[in-house]
Amino acid sequence: MAAGKAWIAGAAVIALGGLIGTVAWGQAGAEAAATAGAPSATATVAVLETGTREDAARGEPRITELQLLGTHNSYHLAPDPFSLDAIAAVTPDEARAIDCSQRPLAEQLDLLGLRHFELDCYLDPEGGLFSDPLVLRLARAAGRDVPPFDPDGVLEAPGIKVLHSPDFDVRTTQYTLQGALAEIKAWSDRHPGHVPLFLLLELKGDSFSPLRPVPWGPEGFAELHRTILDVWPRPRILTPLDVQGDAPTLREAVVGKGWPSVAAHRGKVVLLLDNEGGLRDRYLEATSAERLLFVSVDRGHPAAAWMKRNDPVAQEQEIRGLVRDGFLVRTRADSGTREARANDGRRRDLAIDTGAQLISTDFPEADRRFSPYCVRLPPLPEPAIRRVQHVVVCWLKQPGDAAARRRIIEASQAFAAIPGVLEVSAGEPIESDRPIVDDSFDVAITIEFASQAALDAYLAHPDHRRANAEILAPLVKKVVVYDFQE
Repeated sequence: MAAGKAWIAGAAVIALGGLIGTVAWGQAGAEAAATAGAPSATATVAVLETGTREDAARGEPRITELQLLGTHNSYHLAPDPFSLDAIAAVTPDEARAIDCSQRPLAEQLDLLGLRHFELDCYLDPEGGLFSDPLVLRLARAAGRDVPPFDPDGVLEAPGIKVLHSPDFDVRTTQYTLQGALAEIKAWSDRHPGHVPLFLLLELKGDSFSPLRPVPWGPEGFAELHRTILDVWPRPRILTPLDVQGDAPTLREAVVGKGWPSVAAHRGKVVLLLDNEGGLRDRYLEATSAERLLFVSVDRGHPAAAWMKRNDPVAQEQEIRGLVRDGFLVRTRADSGTREARANDGRRRDLAIDTGAQLISTDFPEADRRFSPYCVRLPPLPEPAIRRVQHVVVCWLKQPGDAAARRRIIEASQAFAAIPGVLEVSAGEPIESDRPIVDDSFDVAITIEFASQAALDAYLAHPDHRRANAEILAPLVKKVVVYDFQE
């Protein structure tokens, strides 16, 4: 987090009760929906136009020839209003930066088509280290009601925990690494033809509050590997040794023959260590041929295969060079909610244009509190996902009313911005003398979805509900709906 040591002083002040009387309920929302002004692209996997190798010529792109969209802090839920105001009282910029939420991981996979994720991991070998955050104790002392936290007591058990920052920014869709891995694995089991999924793990040991997390070392790395292998069997993980093959080093394999093809590793996960510096070096020292995670190192390092270059503006040319030389690169399309608040897509567009294969965002769908800003990529079909067709046929209260027909068609076309919608078409009937043809309706709408879950989410989406209430209900006398799956 960017707040630095200000957290410590702020936590102390709050703990003494100095802010309890001044922290007020805010209006920050926990989850945000897409807005009709968002870009119209409908999925988040693309094939880069660099397929000159044999695999690509056979229709089998290499992993480095994909471009995949994923989330930054994929588990994160915005702090509840009391917590957000407490954080803002100490560091307003940090409060603004963390005021965003992500859907559960399975929904990100199903509805948004995301294929890489980032999880922040803390060791908790005894259990209970993060079960009663300071900010929630302050809320209770102040007599404030806050949403439930860990209602099932998951945090009491030993194991690696997932959260952003102890004591304050603690809300998450998955409390444990094992739970997060299991949620992703369950989705993978249902969709075995998916492209490799990428999972960035940031191993954290910092805290800007009085709580002291357990530092990472050889025992922690061993627990990390055990936790991963308890959920994902070794054959379903693409490891550094797998990519290295018979080459002397991983770097020589990547620069020489390149990353392997997508076809050879569908249904697998690729694990990336998000840390650099000393912790990364300790991980390298503590692991060897059984290493599960790729590490971000200098391009000349023997373990070089993947690099983290988070700033596509300052590091544009470096990213382009790394991609050109066959390395896998992760960058970020936005940071700290700044781009979303300003509706500024310049960094996003540059991140995509560099060719970086893994692009992270806080906004795979727009947050209507800020702007239409979001990040989407063109689709790459995955055979395991069966698409759903939703057909709506409408008869007007005033049959043949041209203005009413146009209004319904325009409203329907705006549904293309709703996550999970792949394609929308809407139009008027073609008159026919054939007895088998029913041309008595006024408007027909066909919407294609990535899955049944995407259709269900669309039906509950506020933009869809608003159009039904404000446009269809006043204009339409009768509606017939047909849903079918390919």
